[in-house]
Amino acid sequence: MKTFLLTTLTLGLSGLAGFSLADDDYSREQARQMVEQGTIKPLDELLQIRPIDGKLLDTELEREDGVLVYELKWLDADGHRHETYIDANSGEWLEDEIDD
Repeated sequence: MKTFLLTTLTLGLSGLAGFSLADDDYSREQARQMVEQGTIKPLDELLQIRPIDGKLLDTELEREDGVLVYELKWLDADGHRHETYIDANSGEWLEDEIDD
């Protein structure tokens, strides 16, 4: 599973897979530039420190309450859907909402 996850993340620029674009969301190009400038850490690097145990469905980089966060949507091994928010600078898991 880790190999699949890392491959999926590597396919997106700077570790970013499948972006959605809304008002406070950033494009892949913007995210890549922020990683290159050192503004944020690459998502694949953060997930090597604290990996998710499941299938990654969608990833967004967005600004929430003035903080740049990665929003991950993923399914765990039991089929529960997670929406996880990770601080794009520190890697801190800010929230993990689980739908039963």
